[in-house]
Amino acid sequence: MKVASKRNVIIDALSRVVHLIWPINIFQGVQQIDFAVKLSPAESPVVHHVQRKEEEAKGMSLINNIFDGTNYGNWKRGVLISLSPKNKVSFINGTCKPPRKDSTMFAQWIHCNDMVLSWLLNSLSREIAESVIYSSAVVDLWNELEERYGQVDGTKLFHLQRELNIITQGSSDVASYFTKLKRI
Repeated sequence: MKVASKRNVIIDALSRVVHLIWPINIFQGVQQIDFAVKLSPAESPVVHHVQRKEEEAKGMSLINNIFDGTNYGNWKRGVLISLSPKNKVSFINGTCKPPRKDSTMFAQWIHCNDMVLSWLLNSLSREIAESVIYSSAVVDLWNELEERYGQVDGTKLFHLQRELNIITQGSSDVASYFTKLKRI
């Protein structure tokens, strides 16, 4: 039996065992899985967060809109929606913590953390990106942006309330009027 086919048999067996524990196939589309065989039972639950899939390794844009300091809520929502199917939200909310430095998962965690960092930095304007470029963990960058831009702006709130008070349906149909209201 060739080495490649032995590897495929091992991967298939591991996939079946893991599928019994987690009802998702964490090995599907994985580019590098050698470390999965070496995991200790204590590290196993973190595997699905730090898997590197081929489509994630390529240079890509996380969202279409660059965050320039305005509409933080919209940008944040877009980032969360984009990261969710990639199973990377846990890097933002801090639930995927770095393993011990001597762990077999540490290098893979660093790789995924840096990948998410680059996606976030590429979704920021140059000025904002330069102010957070030295964040070493995604959760630190996220918390910095949340602290800086996630606060309610009293002036903006006043303008929004004023816009809501002066908007009228006029000759617009209900759908158009509702769309105007939702934009505010």
